[in-house]
Amino acid sequence: MPSWSNVTTCEPAKIERDGHSWLEAGAGEETIVFLHPIVGTSVYWEPQMQALSDRWRCVAWDAPGYGGTAPVSEPLAPSVTASLLDFFDVAGIVRAHVVGLSLGAMFALHAATGDHGRFDRLVLADTSAAFGIDPDDWLNDWLGDLRSGTALPAVVDDSIGAITSVAPEQDLRNRIVASFGDVPNGAFETASRYIAFHNVAAELASITQQTLVLVGEHDGETPPEYARAIADGLANATFHQIPGVGHLSSLEAPEVFSDLVRSFVAR
Repeated sequence: MPSWSNVTTCEPAKIERDGHSWLEAGAGEETIVFLHPIVGTSVYWEPQMQALSDRWRCVAWDAPGYGGTAPVSEPLAPSVTASLLDFFDVAGIVRAHVVGLSLGAMFALHAATGDHGRFDRLVLADTSAAFGIDPDDWLNDWLGDLRSGTALPAVVDDSIGAITSVAPEQDLRNRIVASFGDVPNGAFETASRYIAFHNVAAELASITQQTLVLVGEHDGETPPEYARAIADGLANATFHQIPGVGHLSSLEAPEVFSDLVRSFVAR
């Protein structure tokens, strides 16, 4: 399969409307919605959108406070779920397959516990059912450089280097980092607090969609045993470990990740 930069499907277009921003490519009858990690914006998903827009309408949402998406008032699951479902309405999405990684997969997990009828298949990558360490200690450490005055793009660039095992394609990495010039520090802190207090472990059994749980072999942030616990707790889940990569598996192995999504969603 060619690298994502050589795929000839249409280039993603940036859209801003009614308090939401997203990238969109393709015009298939079915839609895939992509939810990015904390160190990504909608730009993060360009490789997968390029690879999959030959068959599906591919839509990558900017999380609350990122890009042109309005912030939420509090970093709690109901607020973010309401924003996500409002985005579905604004973008004219009746139902969609949902692909989330890390923070984005946490959004998807929480939203999928509700009986709103908007999600088809789920792909949950490099995430957890609940935060595993003391949230306040982690927030103080994670946000220390940002609170000390380091610019957010530099924080994101350093973080990408620290949590990947395979160096991402440099041009895409540069564009992801540059996109954080438009993300307020407060939005990043809100997303961080969402991660720190995330816990959907008791509700996993209520999620009935067919789900693919993915994890990088060397993911040190949400290791394979976290992913296995999600798969074991879901009613209809398949577990797959991607060899040789770390926490940002879709960025480190874009072609492998895209192929896995394609084969799963197309069933």
